[in-house]
Amino acid sequence: MSRPPHRSLRRRRAGCDAPAVPRAKTPYQICLATLRERGLFLAGDPTEELQIRLLSHRDVISTRLCARMRTLVHRSLWPDVLAMALSGGYWQTKWLPPTEARLLALIDEEGSVRVDVALAERVDAVLRNLGKTLEARLLVLGADVVTESGASVRTLTSWWSWAAEKGVAPNPDADAARERLEAAARAVILQPLLPWWDQPLRLRHPS
Repeated sequence: MSRPPHRSLRRRRAGCDAPAVPRAKTPYQICLATLRERGLFLAGDPTEELQIRLLSHRDVISTRLCARMRTLVHRSLWPDVLAMALSGGYWQTKWLPPTEARLLALIDEEGSVRVDVALAERVDAVLRNLGKTLEARLLVLGADVVTESGASVRTLTSWWSWAAEKGVAPNPDADAARERLEAAARAVILQPLLPWWDQPLRLRHPS
């Protein structure tokens, strides 16, 4: 008469028939999945640690798209953001401070600059808030970069340089790009104030 299977073997056999229990998603995975679905995510929603992890993902950038707040943008909307950034609209250039205009010309020439005292001296400006207007009007792309010493520095990059590096082409239909961004913005904030409007979308009169 054959012997019964060992207890460990019986447990393994029983486990084969048991339904697999799905692993709970981490907060990072949830945020990344939400960002992929919506296209946009306000940087203030996740914790600072999650922001840093999300921004390290190859498919995520940060811009000041919604209400001048840092907004995480998924790769699916990059062509639309690029189309608006390169549109050369009046909303980008009207009443642009001379210091910011000089800074923009320098960034266009060099491709990317580091925001520090030396940069402020080159454009004859005060370091505080240098480049914030350019970021808010989507004239440049800002990013925080960690140096070899571990310090974090702010960089400002021209959209042309960034697009060439990432292999991104702008949406050829600027109107469609604007509509896609507005729809995505409405999904994450009740009254999104986008750079090309002077007041929140919900408060604007229909044209």
